[in-house]
Amino acid sequence: MKTKILFIAIFLFATVTYSQYNKKDSDFLNQNKSILVNKQKLDSTINYQWNNNIQWVNLNKTEYLYDINENLILEINLSWNNNWQNNTKMSYEYDNDNKLINKIIYLWNNTSWINDIKISYFYNSLNDFQTILTYSWHNNTWQDSLKEEYTYLNNLLSEKILYSYQYNNWEFLSKYEYSYDNNNNLSLETYYYWDNTNWVNSTKKEYAYDVNNNLILKKIIYFFWERIFDNYNNLITDITYNWITTWEYLWKNVYTYDTNGDQMQQIEYTWDTQASTWTPKQKRDRLFDNNYTFNDLVLPFTSLADVSIFTHKIDNEIAYSWNDNSNNWINSYKTEYFYSQYTSDDINENQSNIILVYPNPTSDFIYIDLPDLIDSDVLFEIYDMMGHKVMSSTINSDTSLDISHLATGIYVYNLKTINARYNNKIVKN
Repeated sequence: MKTKILFIAIFLFATVTYSQYNKKDSDFLNQNKSILVNKQKLDSTINYQWNNNIQWVNLNKTEYLYDINENLILEINLSWNNNWQNNTKMSYEYDNDNKLINKIIYLWNNTSWINDIKISYFYNSLNDFQTILTYSWHNNTWQDSLKEEYTYLNNLLSEKILYSYQYNNWEFLSKYEYSYDNNNNLSLETYYYWDNTNWVNSTKKEYAYDVNNNLILKKIIYFFWERIFDNYNNLITDITYNWITTWEYLWKNVYTYDTNGDQMQQIEYTWDTQASTWTPKQKRDRLFDNNYTFNDLVLPFTSLADVSIFTHKIDNEIAYSWNDNSNNWINSYKTEYFYSQYTSDDINENQSNIILVYPNPTSDFIYIDLPDLIDSDVLFEIYDMMGHKVMSSTINSDTSLDISHLATGIYVYNLKTINARYNNKIVKN
């Protein structure tokens, strides 16, 4: 049975793909207990463009470098001009808990890298953002530019204030206020701007949820979205409507998944008002390697958006444009993903080194079995599919956690140790 969810909003949400787990072996790393000695590390991606000579030509490239804890520490972007040429570079620095504390962006000036922007991250005791500072490089020094301050109430983000550095002072720029329902779902987001004297209301966004905490309504003005899910909670269609004098079709995306839950195809359509029909515009086809699951990979900054697209190793993606004259798809862009073998010194194949989180699905308790090699505190966090943290606990041995208070639905949980980070999905019945 398909489920329809309506949105009224001015922007789209990240697609979220879900999978079902139903046995103890659905552990944090993958269903086959494969804490691998040799994982697959994403080293680079290359984007190609289809040219008039009917061939793929290099367009741009991104290279990645990681530390021993699988944290991304260097990202280099290159563009093609008869050879690969440097464009931008980003370096990342982490604290002892693997939290990102500094990001620096560099620009290439034909001979060397020069500083451009630096972003520093500061956290509270619950590892949530407390302050984010942005600096710009000027006169050979980092100078204050922007500041973000975060305030929490009952472990939920209640306010975010943005400042701009002007005339040696931090000046108000804008502010966001957040309210939540009884299930800790975001229900109201209010945006203000500073008029040099007072906070002035600018935009208000309202959210509504069903009994399973699924977002069913996002309301601002002018647009609304209808989303349709399959029986596995995979998003298969989203339709955007535009308000003229009534709600009218604007565009539509249709998603197709393989048997492993990987999003193998996405087709975008626009509404032809004269012909009263959907016209295809763009298509993306993805190819996966099912020998490696999402948690067998070392990737730069995994997120809910990543999990939504694939649960296995992605090898390539081809984008097509629709040709109205020939009524067929023509090549547009292609992305290839290049991996290499990654070996972690502190992980081996012994079964005692498996991290287990079970049962999955569950209706009340989950049990976490930690391997013997973990001899320090472990941070265990649960997030809903909107990215809101709904539970956080520090554990240091095999333990059980009561999640009976959580609403029925699908969640993402993170496990953080000194040397590693893992994430996966859990189903609450």
